[in-house]
Amino acid sequence: MSIQITGRKIEVTDFMKIYIQDIIQGLYKYHLNINTIHVIVENNKKTIKVEFIINIQGQNKFVIKSSDKDFYTATANTYEISEKTLRRLHDKLVSQKKQTEKINF
Repeated sequence: MSIQITGRKIEVTDFMKIYIQDIIQGLYKYHLNINTIHVIVENNKKTIKVEFIINIQGQNKFVIKSSDKDFYTATANTYEISEKTLRRLHDKLVSQKKQTEKINF
């Protein structure tokens, strides 16, 4: 699993990279086969936009975006949306697995 961090019109500092890597660690609790996560931080004139592109093995890629005046708030909002999305995917896969187990018995 690799994490790529890209800055557009903004320099991504070491503290920002560490914050992003720490916050992304929370996505592993769903035990999905995440191949890569590409984080794009973009500085628009008035807001900071944070985008997570999550590639999961055997699934389509997920693109989650959020923007705010503050980098940390935008990143936290993007993380929360990512967490909801991955939790729903996890629950869906678990329920499908239980359905196939019931059919096999």
